[in-house]
Parts: sequence; structure tokens; C-alpha cells
Amino acid sequence: MRKMLAAAAALAMWTLLLIADPGAAPQGVDTGQTSAPTFNRDVAPILFNHCTSCHRPGEIGPMSLLTYRDARPWAKSIAARVLTGTMPPWHADPAHGEFANDRRLAESQKDTILKWVSAGAPGGNPADLPPPPTFVDGWQIGEPDAVFSMPEDYPVPAAGRLEYKYFEIPTNFAEDKWIQALETRPGSRSVVHHVIVFARDPKPAPRQPPVFAFAKGMDEPDNPEAEAKKKAPLNDRPAPARNGNFVGGFAPGQLARTYPAGSAIRLPAGSTLVLQMHYTANGTAMTDRTSVGVIFAKEPPRHEVKVNALINRNFTIPA
Repeated sequence: MRKMLAAAAALAMWTLLLIADPGAAPQGVDTGQTSAPTFNRDVAPILFNHCTSCHRPGEIGPMSLLTYRDARPWAKSIAARVLTGTMPPWHADPAHGEFANDRRLAESQKDTILKWVSAGAPGGNPADLPPPPTFVDGWQIGEPDAVFSMPEDYPVPAAGRLEYKYFEIPTNFAEDKWIQALETRPGSRSVVHHVIVFARDPKPAPRQPPVFAFAKGMDEPDNPEAEAKKKAPLNDRPAPARNGNFVGGFAPGQLARTYPAGSAIRLPAGSTLVLQMHYTANGTAMTDRTSVGVIFAKEPPRHEVKVNALINRNFTIPA
């Protein structure tokens, strides 16, 4: 009798756990017995606003997050990345300023995702799902005033490590232009890790001496262009002798850059655009022809935008 009572109690407890566990409900269906966040009502709006620009078919993200069926297998991974702050990618220190293009999730949004995963990642009521986001099929900045494309379809092999490739595009402008918005569009996004766009002035300003000193015995910082020259026999598109000034680029999650009214980057007359291309083989051979679209300011700006890099070339990570 005692064994029968114990078995009955265990069965009742197991049944109770099944009823209380939102994950036991059919996928995508709300049982109405839980107040835990659901994908359709609570999580999808967060993913639509912060993640699906990259995580959708044809984009750089390794998986789509547009539907519950897409996202559910990745629930634990999503929670882990959100908890560590590695997704959405944002590297600026929050202790030092506020940024207009900050992609980080609010603490309340992180909490929603973590509670959703802890509850078994329920789908919820399909009627709660908001309309999927719409994405512009074409230039994000609008119709460009000018488009500059790589002079060739560059073949990216299926495997192997590729050195940075450099491509030059003449602008042929007879007068200075002011760039209000710039967008870099890879031809094959699945193999383009990032792009840096430089503008080389045909009449560069005299080079200034360095404003830092070196400790005794310390080597002078490496010159990446000189290093690329040394590798020239191994690189069919090596770095030119001079890249020029930074004017824009592309990285996953950031296709376009638009400056506020009254601020713009100067593009000197006769400049040559230099595209530094970082390709990553993905198992399939393909070709890429990246393009750069620009919108010019209608008049000279009040503020000239200049971009510089802070680099410590002597920093070494041991093997």
C-alpha cells in the first residue's frame, strides 16, 4: 500500500510539473496559464528592433531570428550572448559618454529575454506577434548622388586565409565635395568581414612628425602599408603606398553613416577612393564587387568631420 501511495504521489507531482512548465506547451501556442514572457508578445519586438537587421536570410548573421521556429533552437545561446553583452555588438564603454547609434539593449529588455529562456522559451499566442520588420531593398541612405564600385569582380576562394585586399577607384571630381551620408554595400555579404573606405588626396598635406617618443630600445611602430608591401608576392591586391584619410566603411550591423545637418566629411577634388577589403572564406567560392554610395551636402558645412585612429602598434599578445 505504501509503495502504491508513493507511486501515486510521484505521478501527481510529475503531472503538476508538466502543467506548470511553459515549455511543455505546444510550440507557438499560449496555454494561458503562465505570465512568463513569450516570444510572440515580448521577445519578438526586441529581436525585430535590435537583431534582425543582421539575423535574417541573406545577411551576415549565422541564423535568422525572424520567427519563433527560427529563434527557438538558439534560445540558450541568445540568453548567453545577451547576458555577456556581446550581442547586439557594441564596444564603447558606457561609462564614457552617450552615443546616438548605441545598439545596446536596455536592462529591461535583457531581463525579458532571460526570463523567457528560463521559462522554457514559450512561443505564446500567435495573435500577439507584431508585423515583421520591413527592410529597404536598395540603398539605406536613399538614392545616392554618386556610386563608386570596385573595378572588378574579385574572386573569393572557398577556403584559406586572405590578406587584406586593396582596390582603387578614381572619383574624377574637379572640385571639393562634402559627404553628408555614405553607405558601403558589399557585393557578397557572406564573405565580406569589413570594409574601410579611404580618400587619397592628390595633393596631401606635409606629413607631421610623431608627437610621441620611444623608450630606449623600443622599435618604431610597424607600418601596415610597408608590411603589406613585403607580402606583395603573396597578395595580388597589396596596399598602395598611401591610403589617404578615412571616410567610411562597412561592418556587420553598420552599413550606412549619416552625419547631422551642418556636419560633413570633405572629399578633395581629384581624390581616389581606396577600399581595404577583408574577406573571409566560408566554404563556397564566390565573387564580390563592393560599391560605395554617397550623398553630398548641399552647401559647405559648419563643422568638418575628421576621423582618426588611436593605435598602439607596440602592444603584443604573447602566444
